[in-house]
Amino acid sequence: MKHRIGALTISQSPRRDLLAPLHVAFPDCDIIESGALDFTDINNLPDGTDSYYPLTTTLNNGDVVTLDRDFLSPLVQDALD
Repeated sequence: MKHRIGALTISQSPRRDLLAPLHVAFPDCDIIESGALDFTDINNLPDGTDSYYPLTTTLNNGDVVTLDRDFLSPLVQDALD
């Protein structure tokens, strides 16, 4: 049986740039990826640049966004679930 590895990103999946090292390190594993923003309307993301705990990530279209941890936390949990 092939082993599986889960990869969770605070952005959108797929993130080939982030998964490439995992594919190299674990060539015989299936990597299942999920993104916190996969089911979120990226046109209405709140600006988190002035937040207490800002997190910056890159979207699939190449845009860089900064979001607040409190905004992302439930989305990360949903993606994990």
